[in-house]
Amino acid sequence: MAQTPDTATDPNDVSHRITPAYRRYALFILVLAYTSSHVDRNIVGILIEPLKADLLLSDTQLGFLSGIAFALFYATLASRSRSLPTAPTVVTSSPGPSPSGVP
Repeated sequence: MAQTPDTATDPNDVSHRITPAYRRYALFILVLAYTSSHVDRNIVGILIEPLKADLLLSDTQLGFLSGIAFALFYATLASRSRSLPTAPTVVTSSPGPSPSGVP
């Protein structure tokens, strides 16, 4: 007697395509993105005193540079990156009968 799975097979289920190698790849990309973000946020803090001395900036200008301007840059970059596709879109038809009633 053949064993049947406990759940019905869903044609849109992609969990069988997520391999351990793909999980490691996705984790690596996320760690790389986080590391890049962390370095970007801290590099201005590290270089704040040399920037102040070299460019003769006031504390207000440095606050703007490390605060509002940096936040606006990241907000603009994030809104632009949302428009990039993350995966190809697959359009499938519904398995129901056609509107005319003819299969």
